[in-house]
Amino acid sequence: MNRLMRSFVVVVASAGLLVAGAGASPASAKTIGKCVIKAKTKCPKANLKGANLVKADLRGANLSGANLIGADLSGANLSGANLADARLDGAYLLGANLSNVKGRAIYLDNASLGGANLTKANLSYGALGGADFRSATLTNANLGYALMGGASFIGAKASGANFSFGNLAGANLQSANLTNANLAEVDMSNTTLTGTILTGATCPTGAKASGEPATCG
Repeated sequence: MNRLMRSFVVVVASAGLLVAGAGASPASAKTIGKCVIKAKTKCPKANLKGANLVKADLRGANLSGANLIGADLSGANLSGANLADARLDGAYLLGANLSNVKGRAIYLDNASLGGANLTKANLSYGALGGADFRSATLTNANLGYALMGGASFIGAKASGANFSFGNLAGANLQSANLTNANLAEVDMSNTTLTGTILTGATCPTGAKASGEPATCG
């Protein structure tokens, strides 16, 4: 075979490899136990205690009842995920996307959620005692009947959020934006409200916040 012909064969072979590579499947997703860490995965009641799930893509995942105690989900995308009854006590969710999460009766005691996006998240009936929501976004989130004693919402954006019948005793809402939030029947004993924006909010008594700046009296 002359030199020209050999060069032609090499070029054709290389092109074939490139085409084959274009249709190749991506590397296998990370698996912990029997749970494949990927979007829309179905891992109810999975044991992921202490797992490293930093920046994991878990959009639409079913993790209901899962054990994620102490897990690191910083920067993870959990938008639309089912976290009902899941244990995330002491978990790290810094900057995580939890928008539209279905987290009824979730456990987030002492969890770190600084800067997280919880827009329209359902955390009703959850255990959120001591959780840190510093600078988190909770716009239109549902925290009705949740236990939030001692939690920190410093600088949080919670306009339109529902806290009704919840417990915010000893919580810190300094500089939080609770415009149009629902605080009806909420226990706010010893709650810090320095600089809290309550414009249009419904107070624990059921009355609207009033005055300039608006307060609950």
